[in-house]
Parts: sequence; structure tokens; C-alpha cells
Amino acid sequence: MQFAPVNSNGTVGAWSATTSFSTGRYGHTSVAYNGYLYVIGGYNGTALNDVQFAALTGPAARAAYSRLVDLGSDQLIGSFQYTGAGPGGITNLTYATAPGSTGILSRVSVPCSISGYSYNVSQCARYFWVRFDMDDTASATADDDATFGRNSIQDFTVTYSTLQAVGDNVSATKATSVHLAWLAVSGATSYNVRRCTFTGDSCSPATIANTSNLYFDDFVLGNGSSYWYNIQAVNGSCVSQ
Repeated sequence: MQFAPVNSNGTVGAWSATTSFSTGRYGHTSVAYNGYLYVIGGYNGTALNDVQFAALTGPAARAAYSRLVDLGSDQLIGSFQYTGAGPGGITNLTYATAPGSTGILSRVSVPCSISGYSYNVSQCARYFWVRFDMDDTASATADDDATFGRNSIQDFTVTYSTLQAVGDNVSATKATSVHLAWLAVSGATSYNVRRCTFTGDSCSPATIANTSNLYFDDFVLGNGSSYWYNIQAVNGSCVSQ
């Protein structure tokens, strides 16, 4: 028994031999399922009432695997990794992120991918999408599944966290201005400086600056007033408390 792939342009590819049946037949029913071809009944001069099957080792092929992960809300995506591959390997790896507010994916192509390697993302997003392009045709022995296997993705992991707050790691000194300084937060690309003036027991903070520095000098102040400051870590749409 022989089988051949149907090419993308509609032509038939090269024929490959597999297990032979005990007798030639016609007028039978054929079913391909789960890597096997089943032949049911038919005639070879007399009626046949048996079922025979042969393994389809599968010709070399190209395929793609993609997955969309919804984290539920904007999170700081640190990295991702996968395990898998095979004789031809992953020919192209593309990933994309999108914040919940827009849902627009920003794609990044990775020309060389390695199973088990942790790929740094460091982006704030709710959605994470990945696509693996796989190619068995790159291997001269790709027809031999039993020995060499197939390209596959066994596992896929996204590591993410909530952007941490600056917290109490802020110092302030007063001369002609208030000089604020704070410690860096992992994953932050900038910081919001928020300020409010106490009126009685109430205070409504507003962002007065965004900076990538770890300090800020506030000059627009009046004597005899009490001020409250808060520093927020920022990465895209991720903003800490």
C-alpha cells in the first residue's frame, strides 16, 4: 500500500510505501483515522468481509501552533518559555501582547527559538499571544516517525505579576523645593509623582509629573502648607498603588 501528500497547490506529492495488505481488492470502504488507513470489505473476485489496516507514517510537513492567553486584567508579563520541538525545529516564533484597554496586539518575531529557554517580555498587558511555525521538511529523515518523532509543543508557560508599589521607600527634604527620592521597582519604566494639599482632614492627590528618574524636585510650593506625596511605579497600562 502507498500513500502521498496533497500539496498546497493541489498537486500530489511523492508516494511512500507502508504495510502491504494480504490481498488486492476493489469496491471496498476506506477510512483514515489517527495515523492509520483502515480498509473494510470489498472484492477480489469474491466478497471480502475482513478489516485490514496500515500505518501512515506521514510525509514531512509544515504546521503552526498558536495560543492566546487572557490574564484577566493588565499584568506585568515577565517572561515565557516552552518545551517541545523535533527534527526540523521551530522555524519561527512570534509573540504579541495587548493591554485590556485597546486589545491591539504588538508583535515581536524571534528568529531563533530554543526549547526551555526563558524569553524576556517585560511588558504590561492583559493578553498574550504566541505562534510557533514548525517544519518537518528540514530533516532528511522526517518520514520516519517511529525513530525521529515529529515537531510538537508539549508545554507553554507565561510568568507574570502585579507591578509592585514604591511603598515607603521615599525620602523628602525641604530647602527652596521639596526633593523626593525613591528606590527602583523591578519592571517599572517610569514613575508618577502625585501630590495633594491637605484641607482639613481631606486630600485629593493629582499626578504632577511622570519621570524615569528616581528623584523629583517640586518647586511649586507655598510656606505654611502641608503636602502629601505618593510615587507610583508605571509600565505601560500597569500602574502600582
